[in-house]
Amino acid sequence: MLVKEAPLQKVAAMNSPKGDLELPSRETLVSERVAAMPAKLSPAEAAAWGIAFGLLAAVIYTVTNSCLRAVKDVDLFWVQAIKAVPTAMAMFPWMLWQQRRGITIWPGWGSVVAIVLGGMCGQVLGNVSFQFSLGEIGVALAVPLTIGGMIVSAATLGRIFLREPVTFRVAGCLALLLLAIAVLSLGADDARKSVAGERASAWQLVLGVGAACFSGLGYSILNVLLRYKVSRGNSLPATLFIVATTGMVCLGSGTLARIGLSGIAATSAEDWQMMILAGVTNTVAFVLLTKSLQLISVVYVNAINATQATMAAVAGVLVFGEALSPFLMVGVILTIVSLVLMRTPRRDAAIAGATATGVVAAVGVRHGISAPIDTAIGVSDSSANASESSGSAAVAPTLPAAITPDQLAS
Repeated sequence: MLVKEAPLQKVAAMNSPKGDLELPSRETLVSERVAAMPAKLSPAEAAAWGIAFGLLAAVIYTVTNSCLRAVKDVDLFWVQAIKAVPTAMAMFPWMLWQQRRGITIWPGWGSVVAIVLGGMCGQVLGNVSFQFSLGEIGVALAVPLTIGGMIVSAATLGRIFLREPVTFRVAGCLALLLLAIAVLSLGADDARKSVAGERASAWQLVLGVGAACFSGLGYSILNVLLRYKVSRGNSLPATLFIVATTGMVCLGSGTLARIGLSGIAATSAEDWQMMILAGVTNTVAFVLLTKSLQLISVVYVNAINATQATMAAVAGVLVFGEALSPFLMVGVILTIVSLVLMRTPRRDAAIAGATATGVVAAVGVRHGISAPIDTAIGVSDSSANASESSGSAAVAPTLPAAITPDQLAS
């Protein structure tokens, strides 16, 4: 009896005028909690910060792609394996933070197996194919081709497996993207000559262009899987950690089989710096893009991400001396126009989310995501509450890229 009565006696003493302690009133508790909350952003401030984050992410993703272009002569698997390390390192403390908040971070084993298989697809078909295309046709041509392939295949897969709508507007934009891919392909010969220093055979051109487009397909498969899993309650950082770790193990094993320890030891200090910088910038850009998606609508994010095709073309021509052909200029313009026109009325929200994911994954993921992400790679699992903390309009919690997955498969 004494054990059961002690808490009651303590409460009675605290509430009694003669008690040593007094419980704060409900009004006091609410006032203190409200005072501790961060000040809300006005819609104008949220838009300004969202645009700033989006533009900065686009610039940093361009740095990522430029670093990957600089190591085009290093083993493909080795480059992408190293690039996945910073993403895994960044996701791990995020997982610990979620665990401290009482959030279930580790998905069931069935989900783990599915994410691993999707991660292998994104890492090999996505990242390795993209890296191969950089060495064949250059960054100026590879990036818009990958973006186009990513969005077209994401729309197709989203329609088949996720039942996402494809409206007349979206269908028209996809047709424009296919035209952009065709125009860009016509400039592959000039691009190959500027990158490899020689004219390419028809098969080499097909491989270079096809690798860029198929990398978009690899990112799409991973992003559709991520959208499906994360939208059903799986932790985003845990998902991306699994994808990145899969890349480290899968691509690292491939590296050992291809070049062995001697080839790894032969990596120059400059190449090490470029590979690590590519991974770090890819992860930073993914975080910035995620924050941008929390502050502004997907319409504006798509328009901002469209600048990545232009930035890649500028970097390829000015930094790496790649060919500036009329086909490249027209193809980049068509890609940008198609992304800007792919606006998002409510009924187009699902495919717009896939588009945003595709952009992240195509130029960074490559998170899977990355970037991913996108694109890499997605909006954080707390994005549903982002509007409450920022005072801006809520954005549907869809994955950006990626991820990405680098962003989108980092």
